[in-house]
Amino acid sequence: GQAWVMRRRSQAEMDQLVEAAGFRKITQRVDEWGIFTVSLAQKI
Repeated sequence: GQAWVMRRRSQAEMDQLVEAAGFRKITQRVDEWGIFTVSLAQKI
């Protein structure tokens, strides 16, 4: 297979993807440099 490439996504784009998949974001954590985030979402 081909190498996987991670690309930056804006927070607005991520929120739209979460909503389009039928989830609602509950909380979000950001690393100390503001580069990586982890979100917790719940199926609605």
